[in-house]
Amino acid sequence: MRTGDLAARSWKYFALPTGAALKFEWVRPTDGADWELGTSGRLGAEITEPFHPEDVFILGLELAPDWVMPDEANGAPTKHSDGEDVAASMLPASAFHPVPEPDADELARRKASLARWLADEGFDGPFPDRDAVRSHLSADGPSAAGHYLLSFSDGQAYIGETIDFVGRFAQHSVTYSDIEAFYIRSDAAAQTLISRNRDSAKRSLRRDERALIHAAQNDGLILRNTMEMANPIKVSRTFSELVSADEIDRWVAQPLSANADDSAVAQRVERQHTAARGQAFNAFINLSEAEQVLRIVRAYLERCVPFPARTEYASWAISCMPKSLRGARGEKERWSVLCCLSIARPETLTITRNKQTGHVSGFVAANEVELGCDEDLGVVRLIRQHPGIRINYEAHASFGPGVVLLHAPDLDALEDLLDDTRVTRAASTVALRMCRVGPSTQRAVHNPYLVERAMGWERE
Repeated sequence: MRTGDLAARSWKYFALPTGAALKFEWVRPTDGADWELGTSGRLGAEITEPFHPEDVFILGLELAPDWVMPDEANGAPTKHSDGEDVAASMLPASAFHPVPEPDADELARRKASLARWLADEGFDGPFPDRDAVRSHLSADGPSAAGHYLLSFSDGQAYIGETIDFVGRFAQHSVTYSDIEAFYIRSDAAAQTLISRNRDSAKRSLRRDERALIHAAQNDGLILRNTMEMANPIKVSRTFSELVSADEIDRWVAQPLSANADDSAVAQRVERQHTAARGQAFNAFINLSEAEQVLRIVRAYLERCVPFPARTEYASWAISCMPKSLRGARGEKERWSVLCCLSIARPETLTITRNKQTGHVSGFVAANEVELGCDEDLGVVRLIRQHPGIRINYEAHASFGPGVVLLHAPDLDALEDLLDDTRVTRAASTVALRMCRVGPSTQRAVHNPYLVERAMGWERE
């Protein structure tokens, strides 16, 4: 069994005494059914609280000695506290510059390249509409699960996976008005697996989707995907006017260094319009956790957000001690917010306090490919390096696909996450993408006082 600081943190975050004995039973719900691990586990001989089997599995992964784990799941993270910059990107796509509208020759080239790629990858089509797809998917024909490509009138494309082609295309038809044709590649194995294990089927489809996106990028296709892409093709005018394409290339290569070298000064604030924000900050700064929260905010802005002095308010905003609570009335647990940093619309760094227990925790948004969490061993490595964290794959829809929320059990764990150069790369990829999506929609709640204290800025 693993020992040392990481092991101690594992026991701590599961609220268990070190070396606690765990007893579980295999049960068979009915004659002939498969055996299942019972959900009424108990801790040791005297402790009677139930403990879910999934938690036992996670605890086992965290505590397993290095010698029983694959090399990919072992090793200490590279840390900023050791003088390192943000890790290199794992994505095959470099930062995209805005793509101009094609002339006739460029459009013909794009469509010819797309046609060759589709033929090489075994896609059926083109299908002009959903009815044509439905006819192709007859009872004796291909399965309804697999991969698809949308081709657009400007020669761009979108690649995806689904277990319902027609239903998915109906959704895309609402989002995009310039779809020229649908292409599909059925996956009979995934279709068969769906009835037995839907999650496994989806993982298989996503793994192949990733390979298709990589292949398309390598062949020079222009994709509108967000998953696997460092940045969207179409860039917010608000952001592009603040940061040049060359600066973005430099920032993608070394975010921490680029931010440190930026000569921009903090923006001027009309103090008469921020009196309420000052009152909220005064309440915040008297909290026992305030200094650690400020360190976390500074670490996130310096390591993950493009040129924060320039993009403050325009692309990102941070609230401080808002009066609203998280969780519905009557629920067992509700949370107050200490601070919440959003980029464009969704929250990318949030710190909350449990109203019942007073416990403080938080989460940071990260790209799952940069984290390695698109592969099982990457997930194992992350939870072994950062005991107690939980990975939420149901991130806000505004992020698009490929974003996870890393929930830290306390401020120490959150600060440790943001010291990990792989985590800050994953967080910076999300931050850059959201800056390029659009301007901040949370300006009304921005608290400049918290930012000034965290960053040590002096405004004009």
